[in-house]
Amino acid sequence: MAADRPDDEEPARALGRAPRDLQRRSGCTLRSLETSVRISDSSLSRYFRGTTVPPWATVRDLCKALDGDPADFRHLWEAADRSQRGPVQGTGLKEVNPEVTEPRRAVTS
Repeated sequence: MAADRPDDEEPARALGRAPRDLQRRSGCTLRSLETSVRISDSSLSRYFRGTTVPPWATVRDLCKALDGDPADFRHLWEAADRSQRGPVQGTGLKEVNPEVTEPRRAVTS
């Protein structure tokens, strides 16, 4: 089962630590995991360090390849995914208040 995240640990690092621990216990090397999950060892390394949050499908596939239960990792992935998204960026368009906006006038020729 995935370890619970300490309160002060960043969600992406907690997510990275859990499958890395599973990988280490399994004895599977990054190279062999790369082959079975079809992900580069450099990507796996970034995921395991917590510098990149992988897509859920990748976490699920890693768990299955390492004989883990993906459900044990879902809460970690959701927290990491939320933390990487951050606040929604504006579109650069000015918001219009419909109560203040004047109605458009018809253009006549």
